[in-house]
Amino acid sequence: MGDYTSIRGWIGCRDSMVEPIREVIRRAPERAEQMEMSRDQAEFYNQGWVVPDDHINWTHYLFYGADVRTYYSGYIRAQLEEIAQLSEQDYEFVDYPEGAFYVDDDGGAGERRVIWILRDGELLEYEQP
Repeated sequence: MGDYTSIRGWIGCRDSMVEPIREVIRRAPERAEQMEMSRDQAEFYNQGWVVPDDHINWTHYLFYGADVRTYYSGYIRAQLEEIAQLSEQDYEFVDYPEGAFYVDDDGGAGERRVIWILRDGELLEYEQP
């Protein structure tokens, strides 16, 4: 059956950043070959994204959740790295998307449990407690 990695989490951002994030997600299948996957596979894994049309108050939340073949988990990570670098300047303040994603490998090559954190323009990785 193969090894799978469970990836689930959220991104919080200003309303004005939603469209640039959607564009990153839309364009990602164009780079499928670089990730050694077919465009169909990339589009399949993109179905894990949920981007609500409306939001409550000032923060817009986007979500991802899917069990991904471990070999292709880098495809989602690459999207998150690109999304993390998006920014918007408001006077002297630079705003970046923020978020957290739990990543659990099913253990085919040894169990791996990490958290990917989007913060200050970077995607950081930490071991889960």
